[in-house]
Amino acid sequence: MSASPSSLQTAHQVAEEMMPAIRPDSPAFRFQTSHWAREFVARKLVDYRSASVVGLTSGWLR
Repeated sequence: MSASPSSLQTAHQVAEEMMPAIRPDSPAFRFQTSHWAREFVARKLVDYRSASVVGLTSGWLR
């Protein structure tokens, strides 16, 4: 996983991901609209102390 999203999503791409997610009988509380976002959230959920996320995102501030 790179330190920042490799590409931005268009509104159309986001809508394509969201429509199936909001239509089921019991929609998910949270969902991500890109592969990059799913990887980032997965990292945050696994690392409860956030050391991995801090290491990944600290370069964004330089």
